[in-house]
Amino acid sequence: MRAFARATQLGPDLRLLVAHEYRDLGLLLRQVAFAFLTGGLLAVGAVALVGWLAAQRLAGRIGRINAAFRHPDDDALTQLARDSKDRDEIDELTRHSGEALARLRRLASAQRETTDQVAHEMRTPLMHLDNRLVKALAATPDGEIASRIVDARLEIRGIIRMLESLLDIAASQARRGDRHGLAPVDLSLLAERLGELYADSAEDSGHRLELAITPGVIIEGEEMQLTRLITNLLDNAFKFVPLGGTVRLELAMGPRLTVCDDGPGVPEGDRERIFDKFSRAGNHGAAGGGAEGAGLGLALCRAIAERHHLEIALIPSEKGACFLIAPESKK
Repeated sequence: MRAFARATQLGPDLRLLVAHEYRDLGLLLRQVAFAFLTGGLLAVGAVALVGWLAAQRLAGRIGRINAAFRHPDDDALTQLARDSKDRDEIDELTRHSGEALARLRRLASAQRETTDQVAHEMRTPLMHLDNRLVKALAATPDGEIASRIVDARLEIRGIIRMLESLLDIAASQARRGDRHGLAPVDLSLLAERLGELYADSAEDSGHRLELAITPGVIIEGEEMQLTRLITNLLDNAFKFVPLGGTVRLELAMGPRLTVCDDGPGVPEGDRERIFDKFSRAGNHGAAGGGAEGAGLGLALCRAIAERHHLEIALIPSEKGACFLIAPESKK
């Protein structure tokens, strides 16, 4: 029999011997190892669980900040204010983010109110002046004077349309990323309705309109703004395509909306700036169409597209001009 032993001399004739058999030592070592392994796994699991819960909580807090930046509506800002309790740096970031977004909303609201007031102050006297010109036109028998009055009225209406276009551009740009006011819009139905409307006028003007509309294309947006986006592109195309020419309106899933024509197209050197305000291309008036040639049509189209998280671009085509509206690319 094997054993561990230790002897201690207690006196001249007295010795204490303590011994322990070690036939079960392997089992003991295994039990100790199992205890340490189990304890270690439990400790690691507990640390991992606490870390995961902390990471989920942190991700939720950061997610609410990101959501507020994507859609800074009242609910998102209220949630940020509720989360900022000054417990740590994330709460401080939450508070600063909420204050910054609220400040931006106030600035945007003030800007809209100012532009609306300016528009009202400018539009009202112009309309009064137009009414006076109407009375003068009815009272004058002189043909030359009447012609000049008609020209003056056309100029006044052009100024009013330009002013309204500028305000629409500013309003769309200010509301970019704001989900307020957006609702599901059946873009297919909208495009078909506009296509039918333009098909009749195209036939009367000696043009041809081709439609290729995929049904069931739904988008979150403002129906009136989307209507103006499509009509601006169609108006530009029909305005500058020659008699007998063709305009094609296509809509596919994505959404991907294209308006193409076989007109003179846009010169190569003008393609980078055609979406700028007051910009006009050399050959194709569509580059500056809208607001009766003020160069705001495509600028407004771009502002409306960006408001709906879309991009508008002039894409290569064999002939004429072809404009594509598609979701914003991820950069």
